[in-house]
Amino acid sequence: MISLHINKAKSVQEFFKVEIEEQRSSALQKLQAINANIFDQAEQTYLNNVITQFQDISFLTKSPLEIEAIKGMVGSLPANSRFETVNGVLKPMKKQLTHFIQNALNYTNCRDKFYPKYFRKIGIKSCVYCNSQLTVVITKKNNEIDARLEVDHHYPKSDFPFLSISLFNLYPCCASCNKRKSSTPINFFFIQISHQNYQNPIITLKSLSLPNVII
Repeated sequence: MISLHINKAKSVQEFFKVEIEEQRSSALQKLQAINANIFDQAEQTYLNNVITQFQDISFLTKSPLEIEAIKGMVGSLPANSRFETVNGVLKPMKKQLTHFIQNALNYTNCRDKFYPKYFRKIGIKSCVYCNSQLTVVITKKNNEIDARLEVDHHYPKSDFPFLSISLFNLYPCCASCNKRKSSTPINFFFIQISHQNYQNPIITLKSLSLPNVII
């Protein structure tokens, strides 16, 4: 696995500070535009907590330790309160609070336009988990070939949608590792805080399993 010292990441974030601030500001405006009245009280409280975090100009560059604290302050994603009747059957609406938040943060646009140059500036080209495959995925749509960056969320955006564009929650990886990991937690932190605690891990891969780290 590949680890990166936090100082390197911070220097690159300083280089892109204008674009990062534009992402935060745009997300905040779209979050504030969400009609909170379509949600129950628990979801409204959660949404307000998310908006409060995005009012902090440094939110997208919060360190891994700060992210841990913020998770506790925002709280868990509440149970869905949006239902509709389809053919006489009560079913959850397709668009829930997590989708509204993810749409406001515009992760897909960041992944396609900003993250490739961000991680290229950092110097990462291969998967941080297996270090053997590139992080670029080739796709074909309407007879056109396109390449996009594959990014894993350490804390999955399905459970923590407000962290979907938090830079220290993003792990560039290959499609194989991303698919195997999915939303399963893994005991590996891409960012190293202290040089003293840094160790170079050795990785082994088992068929249809997550990488195992041997220190």
